[in-house]
Amino acid sequence: MIAEPEKYEIALEPLVSLQVVTLEKLDEDRCNPLGVWIELGKPVPLSKDDVEYFIGKSKLEMETITPVYENGSLKLQGRFGVNDIHCYKISK
Repeated sequence: MIAEPEKYEIALEPLVSLQVVTLEKLDEDRCNPLGVWIELGKPVPLSKDDVEYFIGKSKLEMETITPVYENGSLKLQGRFGVNDIHCYKISK
């Protein structure tokens, strides 16, 4: 049985006026080399085309998040699956 993702919410006191919030995720759909290998049919060895596809589909990507402020705090929220990792970068 696969566990349902757990909701999280973080509120940060503002340090400075923020301009950019980015997020990198490792989850079932992003940066999941095992999932890509299974999607390809578990080939051994990988063909040259498989390797190119594998690298493209399993690379870590950064997405820009629109900052949300609530009661004067920066609010970050999302959902974690079993082995998920979320990394936020906050910059001005």
